[in-house]
Amino acid sequence: MTQGGPDDSARRAALGEEPPARLIGAPASPGVVVGRVVMLDRRKVQVPRRHVEDSEVEAEVARLRGALDAARTQLNGIRATLPVDAQDHALILDAHLLMLDDALLVDEAEAAIRTEKVNAEWGLRRSVEHIKALFEKADDDYFRERRSDVDFVGERVLRQLMGHSQEVPKARDGEREPTILVAHELSPADTASLRAKGFAGFVTDVGSATSHTAILARALELPAVVGAQGATKFLANGDRIVVDGLRGVVVLRPNAEQIIAAEERRRRYALFVRSLDAHRDQPSSMQCGTPVALRANIELPTEALIAREQGADGVGLYRTEFLYVDRRLPPSEDEQCEVYRAVVTAMGGRPVTLRTFDIGGDKFSTAFRLPKEMNPALGLRAIRLALREREVFRAQLRAMLRAADAGPVRVMIPMIATVAELRAARAELEAARAELQARGIRAPDVPLGIMVETPSAVFIADLLAKESAFFSIGTNDLVQYSLAIDRGNEHVAYLARPLDPAILRAIHTTAQAARTAGIPCALCGAMAADLLSAPLLIGLGVGELSVDPAAVPAVKAALSRVSLREAREVAARALNLATADEVESLVRETFAPKMSDLLAAGD
Repeated sequence: MTQGGPDDSARRAALGEEPPARLIGAPASPGVVVGRVVMLDRRKVQVPRRHVEDSEVEAEVARLRGALDAARTQLNGIRATLPVDAQDHALILDAHLLMLDDALLVDEAEAAIRTEKVNAEWGLRRSVEHIKALFEKADDDYFRERRSDVDFVGERVLRQLMGHSQEVPKARDGEREPTILVAHELSPADTASLRAKGFAGFVTDVGSATSHTAILARALELPAVVGAQGATKFLANGDRIVVDGLRGVVVLRPNAEQIIAAEERRRRYALFVRSLDAHRDQPSSMQCGTPVALRANIELPTEALIAREQGADGVGLYRTEFLYVDRRLPPSEDEQCEVYRAVVTAMGGRPVTLRTFDIGGDKFSTAFRLPKEMNPALGLRAIRLALREREVFRAQLRAMLRAADAGPVRVMIPMIATVAELRAARAELEAARAELQARGIRAPDVPLGIMVETPSAVFIADLLAKESAFFSIGTNDLVQYSLAIDRGNEHVAYLARPLDPAILRAIHTTAQAARTAGIPCALCGAMAADLLSAPLLIGLGVGELSVDPAAVPAVKAALSRVSLREAREVAARALNLATADEVESLVRETFAPKMSDLLAAGD
């Protein structure tokens, strides 16, 4: 921890580095807090590299194993400090504990020590860098987070090897004001310890609002802003700041007027949360009473409980990719079944949609030997990979069928582009069912549906609807493929607008095909969580929405302010507009006045 003070301001002024009035980052956890800063100075450890004699090799391996054991003890200790109301999120720390035993990390580090005759620190760093490189090209938030997890775990073990402190300090003793931690980056383990150590919020230079660190911050109800570049450069111990986790803003050295405004925002947000809580368990419906299924998108088993607490009608998208990363072999059928069954059980009878693995493209998995491709987004991905790796695919399908014993399950296939792919997937599902029955295991008949996220699937939606039990539109990829825009390309990403007329027409076409065939049509992309877009989607014919668990209460409230008739009228007008700007103006002019309080909560 760096002990800073008034001299820091003078030093910055001398260097011509006067701090800005505010820093802008990503809103990782909602809430507003005014408090004093405690800095966490945890610079990257400089890794020593030296060659060792043959006689020293086993001693270095023993040092590595000892550091792994110490890191394991440390993580278990942090896990035990999680408050009762956040214990459901201990699985995030469990993932870090599992990495300490992961063959890809440990075996490769030991192999480097033995074959290259290097010290334990360098062998570990070689292993960590190799694993991180495997994820380097990932554009998907989840896979980027897994890369960060590897870094966090590696750094923890490395500090154990070198005897460096890595614990988060306690909040400032005797402070009458809340204490806010400021760091370059925080791991999930760091975050898990903050409330117990007296912190009321945190700010980091880097990070993502979808990270495991952010998930834990929300579970602990700690206002947080991540990715606020310059936080550790311009702040010092004892500085007073405002952390606005609603807008992703950090106000540096606020004046009296700014503090009063921040406290008022904190009060209004608390009232807003209480108002949503009052309706959390009520069925989701339009103002006219028309029911709308409102479900949750989740990635980790622990998020199923969050979804249920937030009032979700079920899980509309359970991403299974996490089971296939950071490992050399795919997960076993039993391992998968246990995870899926836990999610189904946690939802207490609400339906759970399990998506088969969507790996390939920007989603790398060490469990598969994926070829290098010139354009991976158009290559061996999702269902295409599954049909190449049929035994792995079938094992996943068997696990999903077995989990259906615990409650209602739907199986969803990603990236379907042709009817032939859907038929092949159905054949694999039937083969998986037959294999279970041959083993004397009950295999319930589960609905098989598809994600509509390619232009070809939209074009033949009427044909696919005849052979699908349900549709779920994935707008994130549909926007990318329909508008020919690489979401990861900073030069064109701003053009990826879900309210583009082409996207609206694709959604409407898909929803109409589903309605004609008499099957449900859901939408599980980020667009569904936008309060102004949600009623428009219902007007376009979508009957189910699936959003991040934290967004469920606000989306439920937004839908309750608009009648189905009005939503359809706005949708009909939007389908005749020519640009995304025109559509955005229409929905804002029509719906924003009905949702002023909901929209103001984040303003």
